[in-house]
Amino acid sequence: MDKAQLLYLQNRVAYARDQAAYKKLYLYFHPSIYKLAAIIVHQKSLIEEIVSDVMIRIWTMENRLAYIEHLKSYLLVATRNTALTYLKKYKEENHLEIEETCETPVGAKCPISR
Repeated sequence: MDKAQLLYLQNRVAYARDQAAYKKLYLYFHPSIYKLAAIIVHQKSLIEEIVSDVMIRIWTMENRLAYIEHLKSYLLVATRNTALTYLKKYKEENHLEIEETCETPVGAKCPISR
């Protein structure tokens, strides 16, 4: 797909809320976004959630979407940031689960507690 076609689809989504144009953008950018998310996050369910979050963000931008000059770059940066946010959240949740299940003798402090 050339730059003019991408811009046309981008504007159709931004101004006309064209679902067919959105679907074409989704299908066009999905492989790149998915690949980047997979490099950062190695869990399929999280990868799919990240891709979904990034693409939903495009739909919810409405007419602001038209002002993005380099949509692919925008999507890749958004994917990277979203993936890093998910990793941070996952790490914090995982740490909390470890703390909650720490088994120590009665009265002893868990060695991994903060």
